Amino acid sequence: MVVHSVTKYISGHGDATGGVAVGSHVIIEKIRTLGMKQFGGCLSPHEAAMLIRGLKTLPLRVEACSLSAQKIAESIATHPAVSQVFYPGLESHKGHEVARRQMQLFGGILAIELRGGQPAARTFLDSLVLVTQAVSVGDTDSLACHPATTTHSAVAPDVRLQCGVSDGLVRLSIGIEDSKDLLEDIHWALDCAQDNI
Repeated sequence: MVVHSVTKYISGHGDATGGVAVGSHVIIEKIRTLGMKQFGGCLSPHEAAMLIRGLKTLPLRVEACSLSAQKIAESIATHPAVSQVFYPGLESHKGHEVARRQMQLFGGILAIELRGGQPAARTFLDSLVLVTQAVSVGDTDSLACHPATTTHSAVAPDVRLQCGVSDGLVRLSIGIEDSKDLLEDIHWALDCAQDNI
């Protein structure tokens, strides 16, 4: 079974809330008869219309953000403030060969490990102008977050570290803005973060 937040790429505009579960008839029938009877499962007409709108541009948006994310990952991989870039489109990524066989493009989400830990991450995030600080992904706008203090803040620090979520980790969800503008913004923020190393 696959559970997907349609709020992300399918909506693509960060303005519709919903989810979808996809699986075999046996699994989905249990969800339909138990879950939906208990909790309901109907989108409002407005949410449904926004999701249909998003589906119409999904291929264009995914291509744009994937191409930009590849450029950004390649460009920042050698920046002095960055110790590692996590992006399957880079040959240095441990899953690159599998991703290359399975994918045409490598998606719009990447993560960077900053050498200066949380102070560098904070400076980086606060120095971004075009990229918005937000915990979501798959929006038309580029978003950045610090997982250790947002999405994973309730996880014990030692468990976070075991899972690769360090204090210097920043997640980027690349949107459809011009890649040159994004590169300029991200490089500026990295230059500012470098002062914390």
